Amino acid sequence: MSIQLLLGGRKILNVHNITCNSCAKLIFGILFYFCYKVCEVLLFKLKIIMRITIDKISNELMTGPGDLYAKEIAGAGNAFAHAIYMYSKLPLRVFEAARIATAMMNGCKVCMAWQSKRDVHQMGISEGVITNGDAPNEEFYSKLLNNNFEDLTEKELIAVKFANAMGENPKQLSKDEKFWAEVKNVFTDAEITDLTYCIAGWMGLGRVAHVLGLDSNCEI
Repeated sequence: MSIQLLLGGRKILNVHNITCNSCAKLIFGILFYFCYKVCEVLLFKLKIIMRITIDKISNELMTGPGDLYAKEIAGAGNAFAHAIYMYSKLPLRVFEAARIATAMMNGCKVCMAWQSKRDVHQMGISEGVITNGDAPNEEFYSKLLNNNFEDLTEKELIAVKFANAMGENPKQLSKDEKFWAEVKNVFTDAEITDLTYCIAGWMGLGRVAHVLGLDSNCEI
């Protein structure tokens, strides 16, 4: 396992070959707090508001503000996020197309920079959805982030549309029979359920990060 700390797009710390899970968690907790305090100073100077305050590191490992203020709820959220990457049966390109669409809708900068095949090891995952077919290349992400869908398959494009509809107008989505016919034409019921739960997780947790200002200047 390796841990990187970036500030303003520049790598300021890079730790390789961490073999002890306890050590990795401790380092991650310390890095989170360091990153938070740096961001707090920068956000103040830039007049961008961090909506919560962390005054000190507790004696227990803290990997995010939820561990301090809503430990049980945050723990359940973290387990949900882990399950999405570990157990989704969706093709990886479909998974990533829907995830990037959701990240853009949320405005979550960290989520938009994330690439599952490259980055999911940071969650302690080495299998799961990243083994479901070929990984997208850089061009795939670049085009999605610029709303260019020309190279997507029909299934990938519908996944993007489904994510956008679910996030922006779920009431309309639930009764849009024409669109549901398109969805059912390329997705099985199992895949639709899988996709819907994945989007729900990304949407909820991505919005937590963005609304609280956790993603404004720092990336881990």
